[in-house]
Formats: sequence, structure tokens, C-alpha cells
Amino acid sequence: GLSAFPRIVKRPMDLGTIETKLKEKQYCDAYEFGEDMKLVWKNAKQFNQPGSQIYMIADNLSNQFERKFARIKKKRDEKSKGKESQQEERLQFTQLIKQLTSEDLGIVVEMIERKCPQALREDED
Repeated sequence: GLSAFPRIVKRPMDLGTIETKLKEKQYCDAYEFGEDMKLVWKNAKQFNQPGSQIYMIADNLSNQFERKFARIKKKRDEKSKGKESQQEERLQFTQLIKQLTSEDLGIVVEMIERKCPQALREDED
């Protein structure tokens, strides 16, 4: 029964949690969302017996999701071709930042904190 769920599924995820995370804008990008969706289907298949109705539905939904999500991945791969120019822009930005006074740098950081606070957070991974 469900009492075995925490023993079998080590990283629980469900569609309700995903909906809440979407509403609260907790996903940084589509790929974080995609990872949670994949986890829902993986957990459903891991917990239920192969051939059971829930397993087959989870497998079907997983396959549909992967097909549709592949389009997003393809677009990302096309965009990543421009990464070299992004690196050049970052280097130029770094050079310009180095030219700022401490006071001006403080103003820039305050602006970033107001407009895009997640940009100042360090990755927790």
C-alpha cells in the first residue's frame, strides 16, 4: 500500500506540487520543470507494477511528455550555438564593471537586487 511509498520512492514529486511551484514561479527555467515532470512519471512507474494500469498510464504520459519536451531541448540547443558570443559579452561586461568606482558598483548591485534578485544568489548545487 501507500505506507511503502517513502521506502520505495526516494524523491517524491506530484503534479500538485508542480502546479504550486509554477504558480509561485519557483522554476528558474523549463528544464527544472521538466526534471520534476520526469520524476513524477519515474516515481509512478517505480512504485507500481509493470503492466498495471497506473504504470501503463505513467509510461504513456512520460513518452508523450518526452516527445513534446524534446522540441524545447532542440530550441535550447540551437540557442547554445551563440554561447561563444555570450562569453565575449560577459568578458566585456566584466571589464566595464572593473572600471566602476565602489560607490557606482554599489548602485549597480542594488539595482540588480531590486530587479533580479535571483541573479545574485549562488548556485546551491
